[in-house]
Amino acid sequence: KWDFALNFKFPLVKIIDYINYDFEKEYRKNPFSLLVQAYLKTMETENHEFQRFEWKKRFIGALHDLGFDHKTLYNLFRFIEWIMELPEELEDKLYLEILEMKGEKDMSFMTIVEKKGMEEGLRQGIIQGRQDAILAVLEVKFRKPSKNVAKLIRKIQSLEALDRLLEYAKLADSQDDFTATLKKEYKNF
Repeated sequence: KWDFALNFKFPLVKIIDYINYDFEKEYRKNPFSLLVQAYLKTMETENHEFQRFEWKKRFIGALHDLGFDHKTLYNLFRFIEWIMELPEELEDKLYLEILEMKGEKDMSFMTIVEKKGMEEGLRQGIIQGRQDAILAVLEVKFRKPSKNVAKLIRKIQSLEALDRLLEYAKLADSQDDFTATLKKEYKNF
C-alpha cells in the first residue's frame, strides 16, 4: 500500500495589515503597491470625501512620475478613478485640478476628462433631440417652420427653455403664436 501526500504552505497576507506601510518607495518597482494603497485609502476615507479627494489627486499626480507605458498608466488611472469614487462636485473640482496638472505635465490618461466629454456629448445629443422635437411638432401641426425660426431654435442650448418651447409648440394655436412666444423667450437667453 502506497501513501503519497504533497503539502503546500503559503504565508497569509492581509491587505489591512499594510495600512501604515510606506508604499511610495515601492511604486516604481511594483505599480500594484499604488493600487493597494489606493484601496486602503478608499477604506480609510469612507465618509471623509475631502480627504479621499486629496488622496485621489495625490495618486493621479504620482502616476505621471512612474515612467510606465501609456497603457499601464491608463489602466492604473482607471482603477484609481473607479475605486476612489467622489461626489460630482468633487469630481468636477478634481477635473479642473487635473487640467492644471496636465498643463504642467503630459498626462494623457484622462478618463475623468473622457467622462466629462461623454457627458457633454450626451447633453448636446439631448439638446438636439429637443430641438428636433420642437421642429417636428411645428411641422406636423402647421407647416415646415421658416429658416429663421429653425435657426433661432437651434441656437437655444438650455434644456429648460427647450422643454418650455416644446410645450408651447404643442399648445400653440398657430405658428405665428409660437413664433411670438419663441422671440419673447429667446430674449431671456
